[in-house]
Amino acid sequence: QPSMITAYGRGLNHLGVHNNESGKYKQAEASYLKVLALYEGSDHKDRIASITHNLAGNYICMKETLKAIEYEEQALAMHIELYGDDNSNLGKARIMRNLGTCYIDLEQYEKSKAYLTCSLSSYKDFYGQDANHVDIAIALKKLSVAHLYLSELEEAKETCSQAMNMYLSIDPQHPGISDLKTYHDALFADDTPSAHTYVLKRVQNLCTLL
Repeated sequence: QPSMITAYGRGLNHLGVHNNESGKYKQAEASYLKVLALYEGSDHKDRIASITHNLAGNYICMKETLKAIEYEEQALAMHIELYGDDNSNLGKARIMRNLGTCYIDLEQYEKSKAYLTCSLSSYKDFYGQDANHVDIAIALKKLSVAHLYLSELEEAKETCSQAMNMYLSIDPQHPGISDLKTYHDALFADDTPSAHTYVLKRVQNLCTLL
């Protein structure tokens, strides 16, 4: 029955999220693929879009960047179909941020900057233009990296500073601050080779990129 299928699908999705957070990426992949097969051809387009996004994020953790892009683009197309041009959609913001991260990994920095700029705009429309939120800070951090690799040093510094100030205003003990401070200090010492080297090391593990 439809209600049983929906409950089973939710359970599979929760299992996928749990396995992803536990670092069990192959098990998470299997759960997400099962639930997508379960919902195939159904009217649950919002759930399908969300699970497709979860699967893409799991592929980022598995360092399968091209697969991640493939599924994020599918999720984005579904979001546009469902919500049109609504820029304040949180799901859209997250998808754009992941795509921006992926294109950093592929060294396509203009594409990365474009997606991350859109992500930042959507987050601000959702939370408020003057809001302080971790999602906005993360988007700023990643946008700074894209600027850095495009040799846009002043823009990289500006967005990095905005991210640092936002983290500090949210929680001075936030776990994201330590990594950001290392990157921030390298940028503001005009030591761009050091900043580049630092970011390259972080890109090797996209789950913890900045």
